[in-house]
Amino acid sequence: MVRANRYVTSTALDVNAYLEQFHSDEVIERHLQEQAEQEALWLEDQYGENSRTHWLMENDGLSLIDACIQVDVEEANWRKETFAWLQDPKNQSSEIYSDVYKDYYGVRPH
Repeated sequence: MVRANRYVTSTALDVNAYLEQFHSDEVIERHLQEQAEQEALWLEDQYGENSRTHWLMENDGLSLIDACIQVDVEEANWRKETFAWLQDPKNQSSEIYSDVYKDYYGVRPH
């Protein structure tokens, strides 16, 4: 143990701290980049050229705010109607039940 301690100098500790900080900065930078990419995808999905919001603005002449409100209303109606459809026992034998369930909950039924 005494022999090992003589190699632990302030310079070695400084280099080790620097390398740890460099690694931490790299991880943080990668995480921030991934977050930025996810946000860009979300914005494109919500407001991009292929979004429902964009379609309403282009084809119905709605403002961005009105288009967003319309999309929210449509989404709420879809959720309400889909939930009611999923709760109806006669629909559980439907060939599309699994697909609708996955669209609503994000996973397939067991």
